[in-house]
Amino acid sequence: MSILTDTNQPVTISNSFNNSDYSDCKIIFQKSNTTLHLHKVIICQQSLYFKTCLASRMIEGVQGTIQIEEEEDERLLTDILRAMYTSKLTITSTEDIVPLLLLAKKYEVASWVQQLDDHLAKNINATNALQCLHIDLEQHDKVKQSFNAYASQHANEILEKKSYVSLNEQLMSVMLGMLVNNNNQLQGFKAVQYWIDHDEEQRGGYCYALCKLVRSANKPPIYNGVTFQPQYCGSNAQLSNENKRIKRIGIGWGWDCAALGTKCTRYKICLVNNCNSVMIGFATTAFNKEGNNICSANGGFYMHLADGALYCKDRNQSRSSYHTQCYTNGTTIEAILENNTIRYVVNGTVLPVAFENVTGDLYPAFDIYDPRCEFEFVQ
Repeated sequence: MSILTDTNQPVTISNSFNNSDYSDCKIIFQKSNTTLHLHKVIICQQSLYFKTCLASRMIEGVQGTIQIEEEEDERLLTDILRAMYTSKLTITSTEDIVPLLLLAKKYEVASWVQQLDDHLAKNINATNALQCLHIDLEQHDKVKQSFNAYASQHANEILEKKSYVSLNEQLMSVMLGMLVNNNNQLQGFKAVQYWIDHDEEQRGGYCYALCKLVRSANKPPIYNGVTFQPQYCGSNAQLSNENKRIKRIGIGWGWDCAALGTKCTRYKICLVNNCNSVMIGFATTAFNKEGNNICSANGGFYMHLADGALYCKDRNQSRSSYHTQCYTNGTTIEAILENNTIRYVVNGTVLPVAFENVTGDLYPAFDIYDPRCEFEFVQ
């Protein structure tokens, strides 16, 4: 079998983008008057919107020309159109993901809607989190779950970014209701003031209602958005309840099953069954999900439930008398990471600081020893 290649002037679909040769349709951006020379056979197969326009007997279909509204983001829509030719969509900033997803939905580019949906669910941060409020989250389960988890754990970071300034009054109310609690009310009032100052003439009338909403926010932070991350769970871990519950399967005892949760600075677990030997704390993604992290976790901070002993990244038991055993079924344990310290709360009793000078990109972390051991994240 032989394959011959013409290297003089290869013609590919990708270099046909915005090429007037054999083009049979045009996309015109009204704001800049930029024209893209495209091909019906390519864009109509991937976009139901363009297919409908170009197949109609209206002027778009007759002339093969589609006018794009002035308020549309030319750069991002051009990127989506180019991706129809190259099968590659370059995303230079996480702030572009939501606008790209909204464009893909508007122009009914189904393949990119799904991929952008998955990509957004994995890349929500303090900068783009509030952009998710522009999406109908009920139609995007993965994004909704990731957004709720991130927002519940990073409320202060989101407020500090001030990305809420572009929200309308309705979405501003939603944002305050989700993020403000009795620990950050001052930030909530500052957010209202900053939002109003951005356009006082149009927004001043909402001051009382928004401030009232902040004053009524007397709820504590919530933690029910935390889940286990399947990619960071050992092969002997079985997840259930939307990845909120974990059970060690397999035969025999051994430090051969570890797990990480979604990133947060505070979480609570409830012990369900056989949790005699569980290590609970925080660790980096460099931990060993299939092995022993007690003596080898360079970047892990744990409390051992069998006797309350503490273990940290210097590979030593740091305080054997920190707390007594706490592995009875039904026990609730909170782990709190703040101000570079880690402390624990057992059945509502706040324990002294366990670890100081804590650094690293840390996640909820667990080592599981006992067979049939089972526990779960709770609010």
